[in-house]
Amino acid sequence: MTDDILTAALEQRKAVVVHFSHYAKMRADGVFPDDLQKAISNKDEWPLSCSVLWPGHPMQPCGGVGVMFRPTAASVLSVSNTDAGSFSESDGTDHSGGQPLNLDTFESTFQVDGAYNEWRVRGAEVIGIFVHDIYRVEAKSAMLIPGLPGGDPLPDIGVTRIKLTEVFDAFETLRIFTMTPSGLVCVGRP
Repeated sequence: MTDDILTAALEQRKAVVVHFSHYAKMRADGVFPDDLQKAISNKDEWPLSCSVLWPGHPMQPCGGVGVMFRPTAASVLSVSNTDAGSFSESDGTDHSGGQPLNLDTFESTFQVDGAYNEWRVRGAEVIGIFVHDIYRVEAKSAMLIPGLPGGDPLPDIGVTRIKLTEVFDAFETLRIFTMTPSGLVCVGRP
């Protein structure tokens, strides 16, 4: 698949590739907005798990806020119409149950099997920040949970509601988008 064909195919479906601040605790320091800022800073080195979203998609995204990418064919490492179980080893070796990008695997991405699809992307251009629901923004944050009776609270990472302004403040130089029934819409910034 060429870059021109990939770009045209994504545009035809009004689709966007998003790496989410995952709701699950993926690593000890992986909280919003640091996790997304690190993903942006390391986008050329880290393979990033993304979802492809489009108007009316049936998915329940794995996060509420994410980085939007404009991939080239070479930056797409693998694609899957389900969670591909992707991960990277400490030595940088990448693993994914996804398939190489071609016309057939691209089309299968839109036949989602499970909660969401997964594209593994490295080296794609950042084009903005995506917010799944601008009226109920959720992200991971550090928090304290009750400990044993009489004990101290315990540190943990969990999902909490945040204000949309917190997303603007965390990514001052990037535009913020959301998906509507007619396609992607910019909700603010340059």
